[in-house]
Amino acid sequence: MKKFIFIMILSFIFLTILLYLCNIKINTTKSMPIGIYQTYNNDNILPGDIVTFNYQNVNFLKKVIAVAGDYVEIKDSKIFVNHKLIKDSQIFKFDSNHNALPTLSFSGVLKNNEIFVLGEHIKSFDSRYFGVLDIQKNSVKKAKKILTWSNT
Repeated sequence: MKKFIFIMILSFIFLTILLYLCNIKINTTKSMPIGIYQTYNNDNILPGDIVTFNYQNVNFLKKVIAVAGDYVEIKDSKIFVNHKLIKDSQIFKFDSNHNALPTLSFSGVLKNNEIFVLGEHIKSFDSRYFGVLDIQKNSVKKAKKILTWSNT
C-alpha cells in the first residue's frame, strides 16, 4: 500500500511539472468549454482568439471580441463592437450566487495593447464587468484548445 501511495504522489508531481513545462491549462469553469488548453506567446491577438490572462491575481480564459482600433460601447446593458451588437453580451446586475456585479460605463476606441474579452457562457465574469485589458499588464497569452467537451 505504501508503494502505491508513493507511486501516486510521484505521478502527480511528474504530471504537474509536465503540465507546467508544456504551458498546459485546464479549464473547469462554465465560462469557456471545459477542457485542456495550451498557452503560447503571440503578439498578433485577433478577435475570436482564445486568451489566458491574469486579473487581480486570478487566471482567466476568455475569447477576444475587440482589439486595438475597435470601437467598444456598453449601451443598454449590452456590448457593441464597431456599432454591432455582440451576441449573448447582456450585462447582469447579479452573479449566479446573487452577489452584486460591478457596473461599467465605457465608450471608446481601444488603444494599442488593449483587448476586450467575453466568455462563451452568458453569465461569464469578463470585460463586461472588469473592462478593457492591457496585454502586458495582464500577462495575456494566446491559448489553443487541445481537448474540450460541452458544458451542458
